[in-house]
Amino acid sequence: MRGGLCFPRHGPMLVGVWKNSLTARIGPERADGPLLELRVRPMDITGMRKMGWIMVEPDSVADEGTLKEKARRAIQFVGKLLAK
Repeated sequence: MRGGLCFPRHGPMLVGVWKNSLTARIGPERADGPLLELRVRPMDITGMRKMGWIMVEPDSVADEGTLKEKARRAIQFVGKLLAK
């Protein structure tokens, strides 16, 4: 991810930081549910929505439990990619 910080899991990108937001790869089939949560939006850093990714505003992951939940969703999805 250009201009940001990313954390892969055995190759595929898992989560990252873009400016002040957490980015998480949760898969296209699961992306709409989290978008209903406050301070979560589709990942869009180039003017085009990145399918299967979300961006989470900093104050939304201020507590450790919320941060772990976002990371858990990403780990579940990326784990499926690795199983293929």
